[in-house]
Amino acid sequence: GTDGHQFPPFVNKKDQEVLWLFNTVPCRSIFMKYSKKAKIEGISTLEYSVPLDGANINKKINVCTCKELSDLVASNDTCVKMMDDDTLDISDCDITSCYDGLQDISVCQGAPT
Repeated sequence: GTDGHQFPPFVNKKDQEVLWLFNTVPCRSIFMKYSKKAKIEGISTLEYSVPLDGANINKKINVCTCKELSDLVASNDTCVKMMDDDTLDISDCDITSCYDGLQDISVCQGAPT
């Protein structure tokens, strides 16, 4: 699917391999990575997509989407361990309010809880 976001002309995949946008549905900024060249009605375009693990809460850039995990990271809780440069091992953490790839948007969207 698509949400119809467009960027100005002359985006360069070499200089802009990652693009950021603010999406109102999850109420947060999210990144997309260059995936391929495409043509739309004969017009050359660049296609960007969110990586499969782009919304996982155990990615360092997504920690803030889960308050419970964010609090554990801020307090240097020993249950949080580094797996690599951008991924956290949270398997020893007792997190109940959010799950990999999911976040609670009810507060952001004003939905009743």
